[in-house]
Amino acid sequence: MDREYQVGLVPATATMPDTTRTVEFDPVHASIIATGHDPAWIFTVDNDRAMLRMNRTTVFYIDGEWVQDCASVWDYTAYRTYEGGRETIEMQLSTATCVDSTSGAESPLDVILMRGAESWRGCAVAGKR
Repeated sequence: MDREYQVGLVPATATMPDTTRTVEFDPVHASIIATGHDPAWIFTVDNDRAMLRMNRTTVFYIDGEWVQDCASVWDYTAYRTYEGGRETIEMQLSTATCVDSTSGAESPLDVILMRGAESWRGCAVAGKR
């Protein structure tokens, strides 16, 4: 008995970044989503505003500014004012491929996030605004 099968191809989703090519980062046309573990955090940047989520808390930062260190490294600095004074948060973003320490997934951008005396390493993707 001959059987006939139909094979359908499904396009790949855009959920995973393309890590097969060099990334050219331009902060003027990108919004950043950076994540890390231990502790778990999410840091997003859009224009001159940023948001840090950690342990059920969300902190907003304003007056953010990008400065290019070298061809493949960018620094982002933003501030927030609160009752205790003024806090700075800094993110160093590199176009080096990042491998997530938990899942092993690759992302096109490597990140170091610094808040006060603490610093955390993570991965990031950039999207168009």
